[in-house]
Parts: sequence; C-alpha cells; structure tokens
Amino acid sequence: MKSGIKKINIRKTSVFRLEDYKDAHQKLDCNGKWGQAFTVNDYYPAGALGPIQLPCIPYIRCSKCEAMLLAPGFQDFIEEVIASNLVLSKGLLDKKQLRFLRQYFDLSQEKLAEQLGVGDRFYMSKYESGSSTQHMPADVQFKLKVLYAKMLGIDSTDSIYGLLEQQDKYTEIAQKDLPLAQEIRRQFAVG
Repeated sequence: MKSGIKKINIRKTSVFRLEDYKDAHQKLDCNGKWGQAFTVNDYYPAGALGPIQLPCIPYIRCSKCEAMLLAPGFQDFIEEVIASNLVLSKGLLDKKQLRFLRQYFDLSQEKLAEQLGVGDRFYMSKYESGSSTQHMPADVQFKLKVLYAKMLGIDSTDSIYGLLEQQDKYTEIAQKDLPLAQEIRRQFAVG
C-alpha cells in the first residue's frame, strides 16, 4: 500500500460569448463593452464555508458601467476543487465543511443519514448545527468521505488507501468493526 494522497488535477474549459451579456449592464442605456477581468487575493462566497480567499477570481466586466459577473463555469469548478480537497483531506471535517459537502452533493440530512446508515436527519443536524460543540465520530466521517469520493468519481486506489490510512490514524478499529473495514477495502481492491 502506498502512503500519502495524490493531488487531483481538475481541468475544465468554459467557452462563452461576450455578446451574450448585452442585457446584463447595470444601466439600461449602457453601451459599454464586456471583457474579461480578474481580481487578485479576493474573497469568494463558498456557501456553508463562508468567504474563502482565492488567489485569482475571473469575471466578465463592463468597461463603462462596471457591472461584474463571475466567469461562466468558475463556480462549478471552484466548488469541485473545494469538495475534492475536503474529501481527501487528512483531518476530521468541521461542521461548516460537513454542511458544505452535503449541500454540494445536493443531499438532504435525512438522505445522507440513510446512506450512511446512522439514523435520521437529527443525527446529521447535531453535527452541522452552529451551536454544536460535538464532532462527528471519525468512523462515520470516514464512511462519509468514501461515499463522497465515489460520488466525485475518485476511484484511484492510492486515494482510497489514503482514506483508509486516515481512518486507522483517527479511529481505533475494534475487533467487531474489523469486518466493516475489510469489506470497504474489498470494495476498492484493484482487480
């Protein structure tokens, strides 16, 4: 088994036409030209995570009225990068990260609890709540990360083994839990 987690390279290309933005000006009588613009070290509103600072954010901007819109495809791209990094992170997820991932995958608390086999939506709500000081148990977070890795299409054996190593680090596997860990390893075994 290899140790460590490989970095995921996500490359997407968005094609857009500036003339599609002719009705997006701040003023109805604006006749400015649309062009690409970038902000450096700006904050991006990342849903449940709140604002996160990014080195560069691409926009479509009017030269006259200065209306600005996020570049097409950027939101999907950056949220996929955030989700991938959270799923493959070495540490336990906090409540904001748990909520962000659940919302990213468009799952209700009830549906996620059902898929994890942990009860009802109140179980998930307890760990996502702003007033909660409890952390979701490491073994449940591990199952959650494996589920999300599958949903992201991360089937790299190295990545899954990296998640397994994390589980071993953060959770002592009791003898009764060993069959579950072995079953998960079997699901991701290379054929």
